[in-house]
Amino acid sequence: MFSKTYSTDGTWSGSSVAYMPGDVAALVRYATADRSSKNHPIYLFNYYHAIAGRLDSVDFNKPNVGEVTALGTYAAAWVSGFSDGTTTHKRSRPNESVATGYLVETYFTHRDLPH
Repeated sequence: MFSKTYSTDGTWSGSSVAYMPGDVAALVRYATADRSSKNHPIYLFNYYHAIAGRLDSVDFNKPNVGEVTALGTYAAAWVSGFSDGTTTHKRSRPNESVATGYLVETYFTHRDLPH
């Protein structure tokens, strides 16, 4: 069984952010070495809801800088892998091809769920 102790636990205080509605999400896109049958790159996606937005910006459609940094740190950890002492777990596709890099998107998005 894997467990992880996090050193930051939600101690933020301030007035320069606003929490976004539930359908708004920050997006992290992971690159893979795989290609589609049409030779297009295949990406992996993670959507994070309950994200803080910026109030101190002309563009209110961007996540708070601290949130972007935290998501980048978390994504980098998934690319390099989490170890339980025996196995290193990485972000991967079902066929076990692993993520090779990541990008935290600049703007908020939402996830369209299939009907």
